Amino acid sequence: MFKRKQPPPASALRLDPLIIQLREKALTGSIDDLGQRRDPMPPVWLGVMEWIVGDSAVTLVSVNDGATSLYFSQGGGFIGAGEHEPVAVATGQFLGECYIAREQFAPAIGFDFPPAGVVRFYVRTDGNEILTASAPEDEIRQRGHALFRPWAAAQAVITQIRERSREVGTDDPAS
Repeated sequence: MFKRKQPPPASALRLDPLIIQLREKALTGSIDDLGQRRDPMPPVWLGVMEWIVGDSAVTLVSVNDGATSLYFSQGGGFIGAGEHEPVAVATGQFLGECYIAREQFAPAIGFDFPPAGVVRFYVRTDGNEILTASAPEDEIRQRGHALFRPWAAAQAVITQIRERSREVGTDDPAS
């Protein structure tokens, strides 16, 4: 009988200190540190979606000014992808879907990576709250799931990042 390979526990994730610092800044840095204007400040001005692939966490960070990055906890990723208009537009849609689904979010207690098989979101609000929501990845992919639309919008951001990376000839470590 075959045993299904179990994903590594979160403690076994490969972590690059620079990537962890960038993630922490997005989740806890001040509005000023992140270069965001306060007026007008949209109700959700930063959104994060994370999940585990192998021994790495993948973190999508999208900010209301279009700034968008995709980090891999073991190192690497795409920083500044929001400079491309299609990425910035998709980022705005992702933040809008997070706002629409805000009733699914609760105040964040900590900022642990999600366990394998779970997608976790964080959002930062105009009230300086940091909220979170998560669900099993196989459930969130279902159209009727309460977090499907933010997940699908985040996937559209990632698709735009991949397309832009192909246009400029960079490697796509997310594939």
